[in-house]
Amino acid sequence: MQSPDGNQLWCPGQSLWSLITEHVPGSELPKIHTALGYSVVDMYIEVHTEAEMQYKMWQGKRRGITAAGTGPRSL
Repeated sequence: MQSPDGNQLWCPGQSLWSLITEHVPGSELPKIHTALGYSVVDMYIEVHTEAEMQYKMWQGKRRGITAAGTGPRSL
């Protein structure tokens, strides 16, 4: 999967659960949550959040290396 800017192979998109909450009436969400299983939904949300955090950390490191030129320098 390509990122929107085409320079990266992957970037986290919107989570499936957030898409569901956007497009399904609020009164139906508990039924979907129950049908999928609370533990599965909760685990998915945690994993997606972790992936976003790791991606942001990677971007920060990548920007730091790019801004420094060739990478980390020893003192």
